[in-house]
Parts: sequence; C-alpha cells; structure tokens
Amino acid sequence: MGAGAANDAQHRKVEEELAVPLRDIYLYAVCFVMLILVVIGLFQLVGALLAFFDPTGGVYRFPLVDGEAEIKRRLADEHPGATEEELAALVREERERLEAEERARRNFWRLERLVNALAYIVIAFPIYRYHWRKVRAGT
Repeated sequence: MGAGAANDAQHRKVEEELAVPLRDIYLYAVCFVMLILVVIGLFQLVGALLAFFDPTGGVYRFPLVDGEAEIKRRLADEHPGATEEELAALVREERERLEAEERARRNFWRLERLVNALAYIVIAFPIYRYHWRKVRAGT
C-alpha cells in the first residue's frame, strides 16, 4: 500500500469521525425550535391567565367610539319627536349597550389569548417530544 493510499484512508477516517449525519442536525434543529415554541406558549399562557384577573381589562382597551354628544345627536336624528327626557333615556341605553359590547370584546380577547397560548403548547410539545425521542434512540 502506497503512501498516497494510506493518506487517503486516514483522511476518510477523519472525515467519517467529524461528519455529523444530516438526520441528527435535522432532529436537533426541530427539537430546538419546538422547545422555543413551548417556552413562548408557556409565557403567553401565564399572561393570558393573569389577564382574566386584571380588573382593567388588560392592555388593550376598546374605547367607546362615540362621545355622549355624538350619541345624542345621532339618536335625535333617529327619533325626531323625542323629548329631552326620552333622549336622555335613549342615550343611557345606548351607552349601556356600547359598554356591554366593550366587555364582550375584552372577554373574547382574553379567551383568544388563552386559546392561542394553549395551541402553541399543545402543538409544539408533542412534536418536540417525538423528535427528542428519535434523538435519544439514535445516540
């Protein structure tokens, strides 16, 4: 065996020892990304659960679009023969309706945050676990 052939064999041996199978790179990359998504989901879950106990309704406030004067003007146009007392009652009813809509939007937003956080965890964790088991079985 010549010096060149021995050199080639030694070179191949070093390459084989240093070569990381593409499958392992894929498995570790998927595990890393899914683990990050699970952590993000856990942080979002904590935030979503805390939002249920926030009396102010959380960061996102949905202000009433129309001011009282605008509501009164609109209702006066819709009910031209209404007295001031009737208009005041209509304004109160409209204001209550708008506030109820705002509460419903806030509750929906809280629930949506909770579902999104759970979706991160429920989807990412099984994918992470599957790929991590493949990594462990391969080593």
